[in-house]
Amino acid sequence: MTQFAVSTSCYLLNPVRQFPQYTSEWSIPYSNSQVCLRELRHLFEREHTDRLGARVHFPVEIRFSASDEIWLSPSHGQKTTWIGIVQFK
Repeated sequence: MTQFAVSTSCYLLNPVRQFPQYTSEWSIPYSNSQVCLRELRHLFEREHTDRLGARVHFPVEIRFSASDEIWLSPSHGQKTTWIGIVQFK
């Protein structure tokens, strides 16, 4: 069963980290969010069934931002979805 939590991010996403970890964050156009998140879920399900598959050890962080006018920003001229994943080394 999937569990969801809603809280202020500094409380929910800031635990004590006692182990080295890999972190990854991606930005994608908001218009591609639904397809991307479905594919990500299928990837996690496939990896979970593989004994040697990758494991996500922390809640996947998903957030959204409005478009902006900063030239080098991933949100330049478009709404953006941000996906963050943590895995222990």
